[in-house]
Amino acid sequence: SSFNQIERKSQATFNSSAGSADEMRQKIEQLKEYQDKSLSELDSLRTTVEEKVRYEMNGDIERQMKEVERFNRAMNDYITNLEAILNEMIKIPVDRSMT
Repeated sequence: SSFNQIERKSQATFNSSAGSADEMRQKIEQLKEYQDKSLSELDSLRTTVEEKVRYEMNGDIERQMKEVERFNRAMNDYITNLEAILNEMIKIPVDRSMT
C-alpha cells in the first residue's frame, strides 16, 4: 500500500543518512518533502475514490427511483383497468332464476 511505501522510503532514507549533521538534516528535509508529496497523492486518491463512490451511489438511487416510478405507473394502470372491468361487470344483467 502507499503507506507501506512511505514507511519503506522513510526507513531507507533514515538508514542511508549516516554522516554529518548537515547531511542528516538534508536527508530529513528530503524525507519530509517525499512524505508530503506521498500524502498529497493519497489525499487526491481518497478524494477520487469518494467521488466515484458518491457518483455510483447516486446512480443506484436514481435507478431505484425509476423502478419505483415504473411500479407506481403499473399499479395505477392496474387499478384503472380493474375499475373499468368492475364498472362493466356491474352493467351485466343478473338472472335471478339462476340463484
